[in-house]
Amino acid sequence: MTWTVLRWPTFVPALFTAAWTTFFIDERSAPALLAVPLATGAVLLARRQPWLPILFLGAASLVQLATGSRYGSLELLAGAALVLGWVGRRTSAPWVGLLAIAVTALPAALRDGLTIRKLVVTLLVFGSFWLFGRLIRHRALAADRAVAEAERLASTDPVALARPQAEAERRRVADSAAADLRHAVHDMVDAIDDALRMERPPLARVRLIRDRGSRTVEELRNLLVLLRAEPVTAAPSTTARSTPLLLDLVLAAAGASVAVSTLLLVDGWADERWLPLAYAGVVAALALRRTTPLTAGALLAAAMSLLVWQPPADPDALLLVAAGVAAVLWLLGSNDTTEGRACAAAVCVAALALGTRFGTDGTAFIAAVLLVSVSSSRAWGEPDRILRRAREESDVLRSAIERDVAAAVHRERVHIARDLHDATSHAVGVMLLQVSAAEANLGSAPEKAVAALRIAKDAGEQARTASNPLLPTPAGSGADHTALDSSSLGQELVALVEQWRRCGMSVALRLDLPTLPTPDLATVCYRVVQEALTNCGRHAPGSEVSVVVARQRQHLIIEIEDTGPGRAVPSTPSGKWGLDGLRERVVASHGHFSAGPGGSGFRVSARFPLPSAIRSGT
Repeated sequence: MTWTVLRWPTFVPALFTAAWTTFFIDERSAPALLAVPLATGAVLLARRQPWLPILFLGAASLVQLATGSRYGSLELLAGAALVLGWVGRRTSAPWVGLLAIAVTALPAALRDGLTIRKLVVTLLVFGSFWLFGRLIRHRALAADRAVAEAERLASTDPVALARPQAEAERRRVADSAAADLRHAVHDMVDAIDDALRMERPPLARVRLIRDRGSRTVEELRNLLVLLRAEPVTAAPSTTARSTPLLLDLVLAAAGASVAVSTLLLVDGWADERWLPLAYAGVVAALALRRTTPLTAGALLAAAMSLLVWQPPADPDALLLVAAGVAAVLWLLGSNDTTEGRACAAAVCVAALALGTRFGTDGTAFIAAVLLVSVSSSRAWGEPDRILRRAREESDVLRSAIERDVAAAVHRERVHIARDLHDATSHAVGVMLLQVSAAEANLGSAPEKAVAALRIAKDAGEQARTASNPLLPTPAGSGADHTALDSSSLGQELVALVEQWRRCGMSVALRLDLPTLPTPDLATVCYRVVQEALTNCGRHAPGSEVSVVVARQRQHLIIEIEDTGPGRAVPSTPSGKWGLDGLRERVVASHGHFSAGPGGSGFRVSARFPLPSAIRSGT
């Protein structure tokens, strides 16, 4: 036999089985003692494969039947518990375990003559060992699944998980709220177009267009505030579970009812001097076994010490004590602390001392209780701890992923708000300004009013089509509705300035564009100028505006300043989101942003490091 078979986890149970079988064997003849190596060999091979251990255990049971062992002897109990438990735990096919139960239980039931009662009892006893192994197998498989789930969650990329939800959010906004906004702009454009068909648009119609524009501004404000609102995080759900103390109190109440009923109903038990006090200690240990297991073990050991001093006359009085020992050792057996092991050892010593007061049968009974309690606790405890740790880790990881996904979706909503603001705020602002100018000039200068309405219509046409960036770009397509580059940025800035000049704004533009490293930076530059000019038109009409987009050493400088009143005002119909959106864009591009009073008016400036500055660390 190789050392791989005689490794520590199998070698120790095999020695224990040999000692147990030798001690409890009834017949000391050579044929009867053959059961010792058979049972020991079955335990040694149980973890390797099931068939030989089953055959060895069945052969040991037949040997005891042939040598006349009495029914109810415990010589094969340890070996059967270990082998059948391991068969149930390691073999997936149920019929293998049923065969093992049959070859072990039938010879034991045939001792002293077969009866239905003995057959049922032996099948239940040996079947419980296999069934407990099956339960441990299911627990271990559940632990494996929980560990695999925790590892899967640990390797999950929240960004990849959030991407489909972010795209769905963008589609939802593009298909609903943004579409409603485009419809509102469309209504304004149609109304302006109808007014331009008239020789002289009536003042009431122009006012209706302006009122519709004001409502559109309000709708844009509400939409942007809604999109940028922080997500409401729901409180973590907690599964309602019974507390350990409540379960132990129920168990203690059941033990107390058994103790009181037996003391009252069984003749002579109430007259035992220490039995009621020992029962009280057992009930207290049951109530405290999970909240304070060391105290429960100490109470149980003290209760059994009283019975060792003066044992009851009827051995059946030990049944409640044995149940308390099994319940407390179930927890202490899996306690790996020094205090827990010492307390478990004290309970075992007290229980064995109590068993010796009732002879071999009492010792065998207590030893069987200790064996089943401690071994089942160790066998169940490890996969149970793994399962609980894996589930706790999975809960933590799942909560973290949900938070990351929610944060990613919120970031996407902020991006949607920024894109929507960029796409519509400029054009809607121009429309509203021009419609207001048309209303003011309609009586005194009808030609200027018509020209203002035409400019408003052009801006409306731009606003109707400018929300295309809200639609998600197919992955890998490389398409970007808003991306610019160094060559097209200058042309777009000139066109933007010309549009505002047609609206009556006095704009001086100075361009000295270097080669920009990315299209995103060109887009940010355009958005800064666009938003600043929109603010100037809205809050400082009639002022002179200077726009500078130029290289200054190792940085790209953007400055827009007007000569109007220098006061911090909301930059968009949505409140503060225009300047905040610009600041977010600039900071994301490693730039610096500022906005506030400057000179006699209001100044917006941004500074971006160029690649040479990034490489030099300046």
